[in-house]
Amino acid sequence: MFRYDLMPHLWISFDGSVYRTFEKDTLSYRDPFSRPMYYPYSFDKQPVITHYRLFDVKWTRGYIAYKHKHLVVKFGRDTLTWPSKLFIYGNGYPFDFLYHIRFEKSPLVFSVFNAGLNDTFELKRLAAQLVRLNVSKDFTIYLSEGVVYTRENILKYINPVALYYVLQRWSNAGPENLMGLLGIRYKGIRFFFLNDDFIIDRGGTSKYGTELDVKYRSLNLSFIRIPRYTYTHYTDTNNWAINNIPIGYPYGPDVMDFYLNAKIKRWKVKLSYLNHGEGVMKEHWLHSNMPKNPPVPSGIVEHILGIDIKREIGKQKETGIFFYRFNNYKNIKNVKQTRIGVYFKVLFEKTIF
Repeated sequence: MFRYDLMPHLWISFDGSVYRTFEKDTLSYRDPFSRPMYYPYSFDKQPVITHYRLFDVKWTRGYIAYKHKHLVVKFGRDTLTWPSKLFIYGNGYPFDFLYHIRFEKSPLVFSVFNAGLNDTFELKRLAAQLVRLNVSKDFTIYLSEGVVYTRENILKYINPVALYYVLQRWSNAGPENLMGLLGIRYKGIRFFFLNDDFIIDRGGTSKYGTELDVKYRSLNLSFIRIPRYTYTHYTDTNNWAINNIPIGYPYGPDVMDFYLNAKIKRWKVKLSYLNHGEGVMKEHWLHSNMPKNPPVPSGIVEHILGIDIKREIGKQKETGIFFYRFNNYKNIKNVKQTRIGVYFKVLFEKTIF
C-alpha cells in the first residue's frame, strides 16, 4: 500500500497484491478458522474466470481524495465500514465509488456514496447515506438508508441529499432493494435495527435484522439475529451481495450469532457460538415452500462453538490456538467436525512514498 500527496489537501492511495490462486478462498472476506457459508458465485452461465493461473492479482484500493476542513471527497476503489455490521460489514469486496462524501462537524456526521459493485450482473450499484447525531457524550443516534439497483439510468440515486425511500417508492422501482437502519448508542451499549421490508399488518414476510453490542472495559459482547429472507430479493440481481458474498453480515441471513471478546494485557480470548439455518442469499419466500416467517434459524441448524486464544509476542506479531466444534456440519443432520489449530500473524509495513 502506498499514498502519494499531490498537494496539501489532495492525495492518491493504492493497495494491490499478488496471491496464489489456490488461496483465493482465504481472502479478506473469509474467516480462515471457521467454515464460510458463502463462496464467490456467478449467476451467469459463463464463469467469472474461465481458467486459472498459478498467481493472480488482488486489488482493494485505488482512489484519489480531497480534504478541506470538515469535508472529505473520494473517487475510486476502496473498502468501507459502517456503524452496524448488519448494513455493511466492511470485510468483503471493495466498492468502486463514483463518489464518497463525508462531512463531519460536531455534533453531526453525514456520509453518502454511490458505488459500482464488481458483480457479474451488469450495472449493479449500491447507494447509501448515513446520519450520525451525537446528542451528548453518552448518547448517539444513527439513521441510514441504502439501495441496491441495476438500472440503465445510474443517475436515479446520484443526488447525495435525496431521500432514497421517496425515489424508490414513488417511481417505477423495478427490482430495486431498499434497506433502512436505525441505531442508538448509550455509553458502551449500541443497538441497531435493520429494516428490509419489515411488515407488521399486511401478512407478508418480515425481513429485518437486530444487533446488540456491549462494551465494558476490556470486554466486548455481541449478539446478532437475522431472519431467513433478509438481504434476499425476489430477483437474484439485487440481493444484498456481490457475487453471492454478503455486503452486510458475512454469515448472511437465517443466523443467530453470539460472541464475547476479552483482552487481558497481551492476551486476547474470544468465545463464539453461531447458529446458522438453511437460508441462503439465492432464495426468496415467493419461490420456496417455507412459511413466510420461519423460526430463526430455520431447517437443519448448523451449530458452531469456537474458542480463540491469542497472545501478542511483539510489535505487529501474534500467536495463538483455536478450537472449533461443528454440529450438523454444512446443515447435514448429525454430521460433526472438530478443528484445532495454531495461529501466527506477522505484519510487515513499509512506506514507499
